[in-house]
Amino acid sequence: MRKSDRLFQLANILRAHQPITAKELAEKLSVSERTIYRYMDDLSVSGIPVYGETGVGYRLSNGFELPPLQLTQEEF
Repeated sequence: MRKSDRLFQLANILRAHQPITAKELAEKLSVSERTIYRYMDDLSVSGIPVYGETGVGYRLSNGFELPPLQLTQEEF
């Protein structure tokens, strides 16, 4: 699997399960915990607001996602 695919999976897992530890993420993605640490750095550098807290796990900052787009019938 490509790194970009794993980063996308990682972001989706973070959206669904917060907080989540590096160990749990490593098990879900079948990679090492060290790889998760590197991936978290990559996500952070790319602009995704990922925060880690020792003993708690990783989470995304509040308000990271925009609400769903609401279109009127005329705009479709």
